[in-house]
Amino acid sequence: MFEFLGGGWRLFTMCAETDPELWFPDSGGRSPQAKAICAVCAVREPCLAWAVDNREPYGIWGGLSADERKKLRTRRNRAAS
Repeated sequence: MFEFLGGGWRLFTMCAETDPELWFPDSGGRSPQAKAICAVCAVREPCLAWAVDNREPYGIWGGLSADERKKLRTRRNRAAS
C-alpha cells in the first residue's frame, strides 16, 4: 500500500504524535505502550522493514525492539540459506 511512497511512509506514522521517549526505552527495557500503538499503525510493515534492512540498533520500530529485530534477521538468514 505504501510502497510507492519510498521513505514517505513516515508521514503516516502514529508514533510521530507521541512522546519520543516512549519509542526508545532504556537499554534492555520494554515499551508495551509503544508496541500497542505499532500494532494498529497503518505503516507498521514498512517501518519494520526499514528498521530491519537498515539494522537500526535502537528503539521500537514496527512493533519490535532492537533485540527482536536482530532475532528476526537471524531467522530470515537461516531460512534463506
